[in-house]
Amino acid sequence: MVGEDRHLSILASQWAPVSDAPAFELCDGEREVTYWVKEIPTPQRAAELLEEHGEAPEEEWAPPTN
Repeated sequence: MVGEDRHLSILASQWAPVSDAPAFELCDGEREVTYWVKEIPTPQRAAELLEEHGEAPEEEWAPPTN
């Protein structure tokens, strides 16, 4: 875990150093949504991104391939 603010958290991907895929997973534990990003945003921006783009987490914990 990189950081957390209330119910929001940022997790680092174990594949970050070897992949061009997004490296950090933003998580909203209260709403149960996640969103992958390449750079760590501020807590306010993380909340905005989760509000705009957050989706239910995948079965496996892995960054998207795009």
